[in-house]
Amino acid sequence: MAPHGASLTNLLHARGGSVLELFQEGHGVRPDFFQLAKINGLDYLHALCPSSGPEQHIKVSSEVIEAYLARTP
Repeated sequence: MAPHGASLTNLLHARGGSVLELFQEGHGVRPDFFQLAKINGLDYLHALCPSSGPEQHIKVSSEVIEAYLARTP
């Protein structure tokens, strides 16, 4: 689980497993890491998360995490 960005670059080396990519609402959804996850056979899920404060930190709800865990094999 990681916010969209360079922290997901290591998906290049991942084999098996799953990933939850977090996007900040209002900034668009990009397919880059979805494509990389699918090429490497990973289960992929993304979520749009609200942000707040001057730094626009995202807030991940427990429902998002529970939905991700519920679909993970």
